[in-house]
Amino acid sequence: MGILEKEMLVFSSYLSSELAGKILLFTYDNADQKLLTKAQQRGEISRSVQLIPAPYWVKYKLGKVIYSLVGPLSMKRYFMIANVLINNQTSGAWTGLIAQCLLKKRFVYRYGHSLWRRHLDRKQFTRLVFSWSLDRLLTRYSSHTLVCTKKDYQYANKTKNVQVCPNFIDTFGIIKQRRAQWELRQERGVFVGRLIPVKNLFNLISACAECSLPIDIVGDGELRQRLELHAKNISANCRFLGVLPNEQIRVLLPGYKYFFLVSNFEGMPKALLEGMASCCTCIVSPHYSCAEIIDDETNGLITSNYTEGAIVDTINRSKRLDRFNLGCAAQEKVTKKYSLIHIMGIHRKALAFPSAGCIQEGL
Repeated sequence: MGILEKEMLVFSSYLSSELAGKILLFTYDNADQKLLTKAQQRGEISRSVQLIPAPYWVKYKLGKVIYSLVGPLSMKRYFMIANVLINNQTSGAWTGLIAQCLLKKRFVYRYGHSLWRRHLDRKQFTRLVFSWSLDRLLTRYSSHTLVCTKKDYQYANKTKNVQVCPNFIDTFGIIKQRRAQWELRQERGVFVGRLIPVKNLFNLISACAECSLPIDIVGDGELRQRLELHAKNISANCRFLGVLPNEQIRVLLPGYKYFFLVSNFEGMPKALLEGMASCCTCIVSPHYSCAEIIDDETNGLITSNYTEGAIVDTINRSKRLDRFNLGCAAQEKVTKKYSLIHIMGIHRKALAFPSAGCIQEGL
């Protein structure tokens, strides 16, 4: 899913900046060691990253749950090495809190999107009861909390141990384009993500067809066949490119003038940051996670709602603006506020140890 590759950027920065001398990974599959070893042999991951070996019985779901609860004690010798613990998602984050309570360790609760808000937006109320209660517990009692949006920060009552830490991308190698180069791009849009209902792709494809704007869909998911049929039925100029490696996507994005993310729900969308970094004209939905990143008609455009008509209106509105300037402003914002360097400054404050061993929990 690309999660490990993204987290490796964080690990590498911990090590290169001497924020950590060693990183221990607490994971839930004893086959992970083979993956890590192969990556280290290829030189992709530092040998200062080590895996805490999961027991054989952790293979199944119940075993994973049990291990998440007893892990701090059964693997105490590893946890005691670390000065600080940090997770990367709400699911399983209770392991860090347990270790904080039992072993007197500093635990940083961090997530890339709010789990309980996702359950609320999707009306998954049974799950919401659990995820909301868990988030309240973790936010209140962890040593430090890193939330992904300003809205989550406001909900957490701005307590002193809570800080906004948005998603990020590696901005190394980003090149500012000249107008003449940008004008040579395809008059074409692109979407990158999973093909699932919340992405609002039927309306997006219909809107692009209405505006005679070709669009490429990068990704896969449960709706692919239905979306392909929909595009065919309305004669949309729509290509489905399937799942592509992150490196290839980065190469492709600077060839498009438009980047679309008109989802009904988003966490803290990394794909949008990549579109902005590529100097695309970004058109997004009014969902708070998108609207927090995009300033309408300054570094992109925000639709008035989630309908086909609203997307059509926004595409037409973009043609009355200087789209190159919008893309340049988007690129500048990503470099300043959503770069790996900026995020490392936030992590350093949260971890509170300038040279510390670190367990990254829950990958």
